[in-house]
Amino acid sequence: MPDSRRSAASPADALHSVPRFLTEPGRAPLWMRWLALAVLLATYPAQAWLPGSAAWENSWIENSQVLTLGLGLLTAWWWGRASTDARVRALCRAAAVLWVILMARELSWGGAFLEPVSFSEEGPFYSSRGLWYKPAVYPVLALLLAYCLFCACRFRLDQVVLRCARGVWLEVLVIAVALTLSTCAEGHGPAWLEGLVGGNALVVEEWSELAAYFALVAAQLRVLCLWNQRDKRV
Repeated sequence: MPDSRRSAASPADALHSVPRFLTEPGRAPLWMRWLALAVLLATYPAQAWLPGSAAWENSWIENSQVLTLGLGLLTAWWWGRASTDARVRALCRAAAVLWVILMARELSWGGAFLEPVSFSEEGPFYSSRGLWYKPAVYPVLALLLAYCLFCACRFRLDQVVLRCARGVWLEVLVIAVALTLSTCAEGHGPAWLEGLVGGNALVVEEWSELAAYFALVAAQLRVLCLWNQRDKRV
């Protein structure tokens, strides 16, 4: 019975299959958080130096977003398999589902693999309308989100996150600023903020989203590391 053997393991042995640099709060979470901050601070130099085509759909900035989300998914999967804590496993399962949803959204639910339906000054436009499974996308999305909610309620994942919240304040700040920049670049923010975006709004929008995704990966990793350290002290 593999599950019973895993449940009997001690917290110190639980993460033997995870590299040490992924389990210590002073290592991976720190360089990941500074990387996220550096990407955010590079938003304005990026919009000044990069051509608008760098932020087109299926271009390298959006592809970097998908790779970053994949890193978050891989981290959640790895920790979920290695941990013996039922709450951590549930948190990782819910997080993995959310990473998959974000990746699918960035890929237009698969439409990004089709031929573009139109082309404008903002680059090619991909649509998911031609996908044979498009009618099932939103029902499946609702089921996946319901599963995440079930995990959150069943295992009180809010307690896990709240107990580690003080350790991820910088990541939360980076995410908030990045999403504000992205919203303003889309033209949905206050007029006085939209004036700060610069002349290359498309790059600002996509680059700041990339910073937010880096910060989200860093926050996940830091929560998992801090919870692991808490278990070792118990």
